[in-house]
Amino acid sequence: MAARLNDATLCRLEQAMGRSAACPEGHCPFWEPGGAVLEGRCAFEEVDFARDLDTARWLIGIRERVESPTPPVA
Repeated sequence: MAARLNDATLCRLEQAMGRSAACPEGHCPFWEPGGAVLEGRCAFEEVDFARDLDTARWLIGIRERVESPTPPVA
């Protein structure tokens, strides 16, 4: 089960980096939306990043690139 902070689920990637930040859920590119039977969840809910912090850092970088607006091509 995911950790919670004031009724908000904590971001697995941020937790791996030692930070406490609320999971952005549907606003995160790594969020798997739920359906009629299952609730939405983090794609990395079951991943233990304690052994590989470099992967968590890399995924955070990917998320930041995906979330940031792309500058227009000249």
